[in-house]
Amino acid sequence: RKPPARISLITADITIIADAFDPDGSVTNVEFFQGGHLLSQGNPGFYYTVWTNVVAGTYQLTARATDNYGATALSGPVTVTVLEHPPAISLQPSR
Repeated sequence: RKPPARISLITADITIIADAFDPDGSVTNVEFFQGGHLLSQGNPGFYYTVWTNVVAGTYQLTARATDNYGATALSGPVTVTVLEHPPAISLQPSR
């Protein structure tokens, strides 16, 4: 399952969830990164983190899974944009 390449949000807290599996062993750890900065490590069994107090900007998020033999795999990047203000929408009745 491939994640969307771009997500736009207006929020200060972002929940990040990763799907990780190992066909010949078990996943022992999942780390979440923004750029090269480690945000958090996921709990075994359900891999997620909440990135809090995110300021407006565009970010690249990735996850790295480690299995019980120490092998690692890196996810593809997902671009997340946090907006300062919601976009304005104006609806007009149709004629």
